Amino acid sequence: MSDILLDVRNLFVEYNLAGKRLQALDDVSFNVKKGEVVGVAGESGCGKSTLALAIMRLLPGVGKIGDGSIRFIGRNLVKLSEQQMDEEIRGKQIAMIFQNPQSALNPVFKIETQMIDILRFQSQHRKSDAKKTREELKQQAIQQLKETGIADPAERISNYPFEYSGGMKQRVMISMALSSKTSLLIADEPTTALDVTIEAQINKLLMELAEKYQSSILYISHDLGVLSEITDRVMIMYAGRIFETGQTDSVFNEPRHPYSTALIESLPGSRSKKRRLLTIPGQVPPLDQLPSGCAFHPRCPFAKDKCREENPSLIEVTPNHWSACLLDERRGRQRWEWI
Repeated sequence: MSDILLDVRNLFVEYNLAGKRLQALDDVSFNVKKGEVVGVAGESGCGKSTLALAIMRLLPGVGKIGDGSIRFIGRNLVKLSEQQMDEEIRGKQIAMIFQNPQSALNPVFKIETQMIDILRFQSQHRKSDAKKTREELKQQAIQQLKETGIADPAERISNYPFEYSGGMKQRVMISMALSSKTSLLIADEPTTALDVTIEAQINKLLMELAEKYQSSILYISHDLGVLSEITDRVMIMYAGRIFETGQTDSVFNEPRHPYSTALIESLPGSRSKKRRLLTIPGQVPPLDQLPSGCAFHPRCPFAKDKCREENPSLIEVTPNHWSACLLDERRGRQRWEWI
C-alpha cells in the first residue's frame, strides 16, 4: 500500500480579475506522506495560501483550478462535486486552521455550541457516533479542550470567544480540526497573530496531537525558523511556483537556489554577529506583472541572460532534493554568496 496521502500533480490555478486571467499557481507538483509534516515557505504573495485553498476546494469566486490533479487517498478532489467535498472531505478527512482564529469563531455563539456543532457534523460519517446525545458530545468537547491545555475546560467551554485569549482561540481551532481524527491538517500560518511564547506552545501542541491522531500536516509559514524545527520536508515557493524542495535538513544546510539561500541568510543567527542580516532587494511581483523567464531574475544578483528568457523547471540536484535554477543546473553545485 502506498504511503502517499496527498499527491498534487501539475496544478494550475488562475484568478479572473477585471477581465484579466492571472496565473496564481503554475505547474505545482508535490506529495505529503502519511504521518509527515511538510512545510511551505515563501514571502507574502508567493501562492502559499492559494495552494491551501485549492486543496480544500475553497478558492474565491474569481479563482479556479485550470488544470492538474489533487489526489487524496487515491481520489481526485478536482473531480468531486461540492456536495461530495462537504459531506466526505472538508472537516472530516482534511481540516484547515487559519491565521486568525478570531475570524474563524462565531462571536455570538458560545464555544460549547460551536464545538458540539462541529462534532455532530464530523460524526455523520461515523455510524458509531451518529446517535450521541448533546451531553455526550459536550463531554467529548470538554475532553478535547483538556487535551489542548485549556485550564478548567468544563467551565471555560461555556464562554464566548471574546473571553478567550488569541492562543486559547487557536487551541480551540486545533481541537475542532483534529476531533474527527483528520488524516490531513492544513495549517495556514496558524501562529501569525500570536506572540513568540504562545507560538512555540501552539506548534508543540500541533505536533503532539498530530502524532496522537496519526495526522499529516501541511504547514504554511513565512517563518523559516519554525519550519526548520518542525517539518520533515520543506517547499520554497515564489510567484506561484516551487523553486526548491527537499528534506528540511538538506534544504536549510545546502540550499541550491539563490532565493532559498537569501531567505535562510535573512534569519537571525544565520550570519556572523559582525555582518548585517541580509535583505532581499525588490518585492514579489504582482500576478499581472510577472517577468519573463525565471520570475526571480529581477531581484537576483546572479541572473544571466538565460535566466531572463527561460522558465526553469525543477531538477533533482541531489537525491530527494530538487531545485529550479538554470545556473545551478548548468554549473553543478554552487554557493550563492549574497554579501
